[in-house]
Amino acid sequence: MTSRKKTSGDRSSDDGNRQLVMQHWLKFESEFPEGSDGSEELFELLFNTHSRKCSKCHSTNVIRIKNDRHVRCVECAHKTSLTAGTFFHNVRCPKAWIGAIRLLEQGLEFSVRLFSLLAKVAYATAWEILKKIDLVLSNNFDPKALFVPSKLFEKVFLKRSRETPAREHPRAEQKVAEKEQSVNLPINPSNCSEREHQILAVIGEQIVDIDFICEQTKLATAVVSALLMMLELAGVIERLDDDQFKRNFFDHSLVKPRGPVKAFVKKFVRYLKRCKCGISRKYVHRHIARFWCLIDRERWKEGRLLEECLHAHHIPRIALRLENAPLMVQLPPLAD
Repeated sequence: MTSRKKTSGDRSSDDGNRQLVMQHWLKFESEFPEGSDGSEELFELLFNTHSRKCSKCHSTNVIRIKNDRHVRCVECAHKTSLTAGTFFHNVRCPKAWIGAIRLLEQGLEFSVRLFSLLAKVAYATAWEILKKIDLVLSNNFDPKALFVPSKLFEKVFLKRSRETPAREHPRAEQKVAEKEQSVNLPINPSNCSEREHQILAVIGEQIVDIDFICEQTKLATAVVSALLMMLELAGVIERLDDDQFKRNFFDHSLVKPRGPVKAFVKKFVRYLKRCKCGISRKYVHRHIARFWCLIDRERWKEGRLLEECLHAHHIPRIALRLENAPLMVQLPPLAD
């Protein structure tokens, strides 16, 4: 496997970024009393953020127990954990979790290894923290945002994962994913009727409703509705919650990014080459989410990511291990 050698300019930029991350981490640590693991600070944040309710009688008349992750119900004296069922469920080093969020809110890029050293946690713990934050970020994508084929990022699939076939290059994951999808599909879009092709052309890369399709194709609503049902049953299109439709692309050559999408893809690939020297395909959609946090400083200004995490639900670690990037990955909101 070949990899690009870093120039002196690249190394200088990496060193400068590393120093900046370390400076911000030292500043962050200075906000905590000596020897504190961040527990008291996290519990106070959760107490002030969440609707405080007794898990037994559901009363909101609860009081905070100092130096404890529980609140006590005034009505029935039952104790309820502040972290149970939240993003911070059973965390052992709250300061590391808050610190990772704070660094990302500053728009700083850092590796899992560097973060594990700064936070003094195991590599696996650092990985889990960052991946769960990535999931919170991706949950903030616009449901109507564009989807692009994961194949567009194939050149940076340079790291192996559990999905990589034995004794094969990491890029083989993409071929496996495409093969699995083709097996699960009852028909291929190339076998669609002329009218079905007409509808697919109208949908394109957009998310559209039936009125728009009727207007563009000049077909009767009943005819369009029947054709949409057939395409949906075949898995060629997907019906969204608000009765709109989007395509499930099988022929990735049909998707040619342009405008803001093309610019984002190029910028994202350059970022991966420069900062990570490649990734595994398995988590490409999560890397996109973190990249969005780094570049959209207006959306993810200081305090916003922490707020989202405080309101997020518990994410089991096994869910991170089992997930795999879909063939069509979603992009964050892009400026025109």
